[in-house]
Amino acid sequence: MENNHLLPGLSPIKNAVDALRKEIVDFVFERDQLKFTVCENIKASYIREYGDLEYRIYQAYTVFMRLRRKKDFIQARINRQEEINLDEIETLLDKEFQHFQETLNSKLEEISKAVERVNGTPLTKDESIELKQLYKLLVKKLHPDLHPDQSVQDAEFFKSVVSAFKACDLKTLRLIDLLLHEGSSDSETGLSTVNDSLEQEQKKLETIRKNIQNEIEEIKANVPYTLNEYIASDDIIRKRKDSLQKQLVAYQEAIKTQKEALKELLGNKHK
Repeated sequence: MENNHLLPGLSPIKNAVDALRKEIVDFVFERDQLKFTVCENIKASYIREYGDLEYRIYQAYTVFMRLRRKKDFIQARINRQEEINLDEIETLLDKEFQHFQETLNSKLEEISKAVERVNGTPLTKDESIELKQLYKLLVKKLHPDLHPDQSVQDAEFFKSVVSAFKACDLKTLRLIDLLLHEGSSDSETGLSTVNDSLEQEQKKLETIRKNIQNEIEEIKANVPYTLNEYIASDDIIRKRKDSLQKQLVAYQEAIKTQKEALKELLGNKHK
């Protein structure tokens, strides 16, 4: 419980510091809500709409680039009048294009996670409200910027709080809140002692607030948040799918061209 019986002259700045702490809690919640819920939902919705098409486009792009590189290897050997060993060339290509395959695997994993998120069991309206309220309460109690001298246990609790909020794990948040109540006998030390200077506390909190605001702006300026414009309406989705389909067809045609060029280069000796 906060002590309202302050020394004369401290009330205005104490009120300002209290207001800053509340703002920081609100901004931390906004930032984490954006990062862990809004952005993840945008990403899941985007992948649900376009993930399969974008995967096929990247797969076709990889095939096209590999065929073109294969043609380069063969042409180089022809120019040097060397024997053409296709098995050796394929081994070289496997190594060179390993990162392309890793990217494809990563895209498949993203699609799988997006499907799980979309098909997962959502919280009820009341549970969602409780989740947000509990998170804000626990941020106020445990955020290291607000409690720089917190114990190791409280620091670990805060990590668990963030992980639980990210996973929409209401049960864990309830448990942490219960543990904090049971393990506490009103041990809050207050914002600052008189000797610590409330003015210094205010400056520190203003810097923290500004940094969190900057993080929020950074999130809103980058992917996945900016992908929201591509899922804003059915018309936008349809137009983007048409555009992606054209890209896929273009790569498929380019693959045919590369295969024909390879066939001509090899003089039909290898298939």
